[in-house]
Amino acid sequence: ASGSPSELLKSVEDVQRKEVAALKAMVELLIEKGVFSREEYLAKVKR
Repeated sequence: ASGSPSELLKSVEDVQRKEVAALKAMVELLIEKGVFSREEYLAKVKR
């Protein structure tokens, strides 16, 4: 990953956005399967 610091920062942000999207998709799937409720999830996240 050569390039300027700003380019490096941008690629890090892109990766983080993808990870957040993947995490949200996984959580949605678990909620659909009834592993836990949306309320339980939100309560954990808000701590």
